Amino acid sequence: YDDAIVNAGLKIDPRMIFEISAGFNAGEQVLDSRLMMPAKARPTAIFATNPMTALGVMRRAQERGVSIPRDLSRVGMDDSDTRLHTWPRMTAICQDARLLGYESANWLTRRLQGSERGKSLTMRRLLQTTFEVNGTTAAPGSDATETAGKPTPGTRVRRDAEDSQID
Repeated sequence: YDDAIVNAGLKIDPRMIFEISAGFNAGEQVLDSRLMMPAKARPTAIFATNPMTALGVMRRAQERGVSIPRDLSRVGMDDSDTRLHTWPRMTAICQDARLLGYESANWLTRRLQGSERGKSLTMRRLLQTTFEVNGTTAAPGSDATETAGKPTPGTRVRRDAEDSQID
């Protein structure tokens, strides 16, 4: 997040970062916190790192009359098909849950067998993700149905360390 903000030439505003426990209620709290800000200071998008948090944001938005994506864009992380079972479908950075589980099991097995002895307890791997554009993102004040020059819903942009590719 910080890198993306800096690379876009923007300043990091700590008031826009919420470190919360993942879950439905947390998403509701994030949206309520946004609504308590002065109108001109409110963010135009929320990035949720957990699908249930994203659902909480969407539900509270509906309850409070906040239109997604016209009033607020919502992007999340999703390693399941949760994003496909909402209206509008959620725009998300997608991970391969099976690959995450496989890599975790490999790391744990190596640790238990002692082949990782003396190495850091932290495992860090860069895995491929995709950015799937759906109906929860739009330019501020516009609607996702205004698609001129934009990827069509469901477009997936694959991103890895080397390049990006539209599928």
